[in-house]
Amino acid sequence: MSQHEAVQVSVVIPAFGESAYLREAVDSVLAQEGVEFELIVIDDGSPVSVEPALAAARDALGNRFQFVRQTNAGGAAARNRGISMTSAPWVAFLDHDDRWHPTKLREQLERAVEAPDAALIYCATRSFGDAASGDIFPIDAPSGELTNALLEHTWIRTLSSVMVRRSALPWTHWFDPAHRFANDIDFYLRLSARHPFAFLDKVLVDRRRHGRQASGNACETHEEVLAILDSLETEWADQIDERRRKRFRARRARHLRAASRAARDDGDLGPSLAFGLAALRLQPLRWRSWREPIRTRLGALKRRARC
Repeated sequence: MSQHEAVQVSVVIPAFGESAYLREAVDSVLAQEGVEFELIVIDDGSPVSVEPALAAARDALGNRFQFVRQTNAGGAAARNRGISMTSAPWVAFLDHDDRWHPTKLREQLERAVEAPDAALIYCATRSFGDAASGDIFPIDAPSGELTNALLEHTWIRTLSSVMVRRSALPWTHWFDPAHRFANDIDFYLRLSARHPFAFLDKVLVDRRRHGRQASGNACETHEEVLAILDSLETEWADQIDERRRKRFRARRARHLRAASRAARDDGDLGPSLAFGLAALRLQPLRWRSWREPIRTRLGALKRRARC
């Protein structure tokens, strides 16, 4: 990589511990082919600094490598800190435990040329690791104005698959630190309301699945998404037609049912029933809305019988 060519992509990695995974992630960035990039790593208050794991990046990139260690503030705050340090027209995110394929950035830049209005380019991923099945996602994903599609389905599961045009948003803090688990969903929905997205139908990211990830806290994640939906529906009230309102209602009911299952799996039958009944009120004519409160009631009866 030439130190004199213009930087095309700023790569931001928020890190918290697990230096072995981080080395793999950084190695996959250094292996990128045919693209000029800079790398910014934010250590979000790891118990032991991850800086020693970054020696190869510092040697290879020189002044195109930046490292900051901050007090633990969460992934959203770490990404925002990294974004504030970027200089390229595109920003790509990589979770510290994921890996890119060598052509990831180059092929996304080529897709951006094909879709010049797109503010976000996303690609397919393959899961790997001790909690993975090797599944590929997404398949046949949409491009264009995606707000309705994103309300219906979570088409983007990881920020590691995303590259975003730096000028797409007027504010500095793209991710809301108030949402520890679902700030990415909030980001996608808000950005999609302003700009089109483009899908690159290739697997260019290996997404590691293991039990220590923040996304593993299912109930809190669903509660955060519900809060995000409430906030957006209020903010967009004068722009929402009945069709989009139905999508909000369906997405809300889906997360309420999922929260009901997660709470029941944790043994919290009271919250499980409350989530299930809330979903039932939103979609009383759907069998799946009845299923969760019925299962929770049966669970409560079994618990009483054992006592």
